[in-house]
Amino acid sequence: MKINIQDVNINPGELEKIILSLEDAIARNLKVKELCEEILSVQKAAGGKAGRNNGRPRGGKTLAQAISEILKKSRKPMRPIDLKNRVLAAGYKTSAKPQSFYTAVFNTAKQIPGIVKTREGFRLPAKKTRGATGRKKRRGKK
Repeated sequence: MKINIQDVNINPGELEKIILSLEDAIARNLKVKELCEEILSVQKAAGGKAGRNNGRPRGGKTLAQAISEILKKSRKPMRPIDLKNRVLAAGYKTSAKPQSFYTAVFNTAKQIPGIVKTREGFRLPAKKTRGATGRKKRRGKK
């Protein structure tokens, strides 16, 4: 689109105001650009987290692993509150509130294969034995 200069009817005072406002806008944009470049350079220098992890230290045990180890050492069923306290005493790190952590321990223990929930609490199944004499039972003759 072409504009003929003869068709434009602006007096010199208005034209000067327009030019000044454009120069101000250009100066503001340059300042913003400089600030953005400075922020970018600071972010690059600071590094930053590459990604989000689940908050557990590297090599740290999962809650399920901690629960399983505690139940392996226990000779009798453990109530969920006792299990929660033993997990924390074993050094498991959590930022959860106590009630939330209790719920997490309870739900995790229910989901672990091989752990049985009884009236007394959670336990691992008893090892199968061959009986009091240690021999296999004989089957009757047919």
